Amino acid sequence: MASLYMGSAIIYKNAITHNVRLQSPRRFICRSSLTKTTPDNVSVDVLHRRSGNYSPSPWNHRYLLSIENQYAKEKNVITRDLLKRKVRKMLDVDTKSSRLEQLELIDDLEKLGVSYHFEGN
Repeated sequence: MASLYMGSAIIYKNAITHNVRLQSPRRFICRSSLTKTTPDNVSVDVLHRRSGNYSPSPWNHRYLLSIENQYAKEKNVITRDLLKRKVRKMLDVDTKSSRLEQLELIDDLEKLGVSYHFEGN
């Protein structure tokens, strides 16, 4: 019974024939349909973009200014700052909570996307 080794000529022969059969993917080149001439009378191909024919946006500047942020009122800002202080106390090392509870709290804050409020403190 014959055995094949890494230096065997049969393995190298098969590797060469398989690599030749593989073809590299072809690139798709977009050809433009319009030609534009520059002031120097040199023709340059220009890519023509299709229009989406979208209706104009109803969100003009005046409308955006008229929208009131209900969470920017003083009552909500005070409540937010109070809650941030409570969370900082929960994150404090001297609290009674275990390390696991603190790690779970940090994980929850990161998942909620509010962890940046407590970084660097």
